[in-house]
Order: sequence, then C-alpha cells, then structure tokens
Amino acid sequence: MKKKQSAIFLLMLGLFLVQLLCSQTPVADSLIFLLKKDKADTNKVNHLNQLAIELWGNLDTAIICSSQALKLAEKINIGTKEKGWLKGIAKSNYLLGVFNFDKGNFYIALGYNTTALKIWEQIEAETNNPVTLRQVRIAKAKSIGEIGNAYFGQSNYPKALEYQLKALKLSESLNQERAVGNILGNIGNIYSDQKQYEKAIEYYLKSLKVGRKLGNKYDMSIDLRNIAIVYSKKGDAYKQLEYSMMALSTSKQLGNDFETANNLISVGSAFQNLADSALKSGTPYDQLKGEYEKAMAYFLESLSLEKDQGNLFGEAMNYSNIASIHIAQKNYKEAERYFLKALSLDSTLGSLSQIKEMHEGLGELYYLKGDYKNSLKHIKLYSQSKDSLFNEEKNNEITKHEMNYEFDKKEVASKTLLDKKEALAETDRKRQNIFFWLLSIVALAVAIVAIIVFRSLRLTRQQKQIIEQQKVVVEEKQREVLDSIYYAKRIQQSLLPTEKYINKNLIRLKEH
Repeated sequence: MKKKQSAIFLLMLGLFLVQLLCSQTPVADSLIFLLKKDKADTNKVNHLNQLAIELWGNLDTAIICSSQALKLAEKINIGTKEKGWLKGIAKSNYLLGVFNFDKGNFYIALGYNTTALKIWEQIEAETNNPVTLRQVRIAKAKSIGEIGNAYFGQSNYPKALEYQLKALKLSESLNQERAVGNILGNIGNIYSDQKQYEKAIEYYLKSLKVGRKLGNKYDMSIDLRNIAIVYSKKGDAYKQLEYSMMALSTSKQLGNDFETANNLISVGSAFQNLADSALKSGTPYDQLKGEYEKAMAYFLESLSLEKDQGNLFGEAMNYSNIASIHIAQKNYKEAERYFLKALSLDSTLGSLSQIKEMHEGLGELYYLKGDYKNSLKHIKLYSQSKDSLFNEEKNNEITKHEMNYEFDKKEVASKTLLDKKEALAETDRKRQNIFFWLLSIVALAVAIVAIIVFRSLRLTRQQKQIIEQQKVVVEEKQREVLDSIYYAKRIQQSLLPTEKYINKNLIRLKEH
C-alpha cells in the first residue's frame, strides 16, 4: 500500500514539476487535466507520453513525463502471464531514447532504443492482426533509426549507416513518406561528417523535397540547416548564411525553441566564417568587429536556449563557437576556458567528432599563446581522434553497408519485376485456359447440335423410307384392287350380251 502511495506521490510531483517548468499549450493543459483524473492504467501511460511529446521543447520536463510513463507501464497487469504493458514500455523507452539523444546523452539514448527495439520485435512476433502488425512495424522502424542516430552521435559511422539503411528499407516498405525523408536526412549527416559533401547535399535535398511536399516545417528547418553546415565545411560562407537564415526563419515560425537554438548556432557560424575569411585575406580586425559581435550575439542567444532545455550537446557546441570568437579577438584566456568546458561536456557525451574539434581548437590556441608543449599534446590527441573517425576500414564498412542496401533494393526491384512478369504470365495462362474451355464448350455445343441435326435427318430419312414403303404397299394394293375390278368387269362383259347384239335382236323382233 505504501509503495502504491509512493508511486502516486511521485507521479503527482512529476505533474507539479511539469506545471512549474513549462509554459503550457492548451493541449498540454488538457493532458494534465486528464492525468489528474486517470487511473493507473494504459490511458495514463499514453497521456504521459503524449504530454512528453507536447513538451519536447523542454527536454528535462519531457524526460520526467516519459520516465513516469515507463514506471507505470512496467507495473500494469493486463491479464497476460507477463507483467507490464509491452506497448507502453516500448513507446516510453523509444521517447526516452529520443529525448536523451537530443540532450546529447548518446550512450543512454542507445540503451533506451535498443530495449524498445527488442520489445517491438517481441510484439511483432506475437501479433497476427494486420492493422496492429503494421503499427508495430512503423514503431520498430523508428527505433531502428534512433539506434542509428545514437551511433552517429558516438561517431560510429558504419553502425550508424547500417541502422539507418535498415530503417529506410522498412519505412519504404511501409510507405512511410515522412519517415523516409527523415532517414534520408540522417544518412546525409553521416556523409557530411565523413567529408563526402556532394553525397551529403544529395541526401539533404531529397529529404528537403519530402518535407516541402508534406508541408512539414520542422523537417524543412533541419534539412536547411544541414545544407548550411555542408556549405560551411566547403568554405562557402555566403551559401551557409543563406540556408541558415532560411532555417532560422522556418523554426521561428514554428515557435520551436530546440530548432531555433540550433539554427542560431548555424547563423552565428556563418557570420564568423565570413569574418574569419576576410581576416585571413588581410582585412583589419577593427573593420570586422561588427561581424564577430553579430556571431557572438547569435551564439549567446542559442546558449541561453540550450541551457533552458538541458541540451548538453548544443551547450558544448556554443562553448566551442564562443571560444573561437575569443581567439579572433585575442582573448586567449576566455577562449581556453570555453574550449575546456566544451571538451568536458563532449567527453561526458562520448561525441568523438566534437572531441576531435576541441583538441584541434586547443592545439591552435596553445600555439598562439606560445605554449608549444600543450599545443603538441592536443595536436596529437586531435590526430588520434581523427584516425579513429576516418580510418580506411570504417570507410570500407560504410561503403559495404551502402552497397548491401543498394543490392537489396535492386533485388527487391528485380523480385517485384519478376513477380509482375509471373503475374502477367499467370494472367495469360488463365486467359488461355478460359479461351480453351470456351472453345471446348463451343465445340461441344456444335457437336451436340450436329448430333441432334444428324439424328433428326436420320429420323426424317427413316420416316421417308417408311412412307415410301407404305406408298408402294398402298399403290400395290390399289393396283390389285383395280386389277380385280378390271377382271370382274371383263367377266361381266363376257357374260352380258353386247349392246350391238341387243340392238340386233330388237330389230329382229320388230320385224317379226
């Protein structure tokens, strides 16, 4: 009883924290109202997770909601042998994975979505209903994609691509257009980090096309920012600024603080790159001071939003960017402080690509300060991190995953084409069979008619023969009768005196 009361207390405390920590939307308010009335059942789990999604802009608050949902889902007894509501457990794990990824907790995110995937696969194996099975597979594809994202956050690019291609294949088979667009963007991220920029832009543009088609501004914001990042890496700061401003405008229209914070970093980086390029070309710092100040303002605004959301990854990126501004301003002490804060966070998060960037920045900073010992130390660490990220074996593994996906895709296409050909052949066979049986029926009908006609003609001939025979008999009988008549007549004529004899006798009697 005490345990139950404790759980209820924790849940109500979580809801109280939600009310304190977030500026609520009408949807969030209505969900909180429902949660206060809900029993400890599946509805409460669903409402907690829906509230977490609604409060995505505040990651710590969203995590509180889904953590409460997970605890409740694990305790629910729905009448099966296994304790806990599997769908609720899987959905809660999935969301906790997503939220922790957005915070930059990549190892934690990987653990949650690995658990979610196993549960979805268990539910899939036990499901017979086609509608439910489709829903489970859609959820399964999302967890696979999030596992790929977690590996990407850890800079494990072969594993990241492997899982993204798995998610892409499953989402395509389910005709999940938005999911396909998101995965295409995730694959673009992998190629971007691997410095395959043209391929990265190719995937981002494919993803952006899907977002525009569906009118999804959130996805469009991400794709526009990713394209800006690629142009930054290619050294085209003007294109970077163009796409960054489009992304920032889109996220502000949405009112999404998480996306806006990321886009502010992108815009700030574009202004910084323009100023750095001009500085290297010989333009005096005094003429570029305004550009650096613009960049700093964007980074500080983003940092404030990232801290509000508890986004450690975004926070680390802003520390790094602020440090680089201080280098340009020759404020080396401040630059060192911010670089070390960024490195500490990146090491905690396990982001190898960001750790590499921090060692490179510190190596440059210490060189400018004349501290060659520390400079050499961080340059070596940068080199080791770089080798870990870009070795030949990893590139070959990435190529292998892509080739396997393309092969599978072609195999599916070939099988589909073969199935179509077989279907057409089967249709032709059925059509030929129908024609054969139709022809057979017609032939049989003709044969039956012919037999009937033949029998009718035969019967007619037989009747005609009988009639002719009867006619002959009648004629013969008639002839016999006539012959008898003629014979009697002759006898009669032979017995009776002739007319001439009678006349002669009459004349003779008159004379007497």
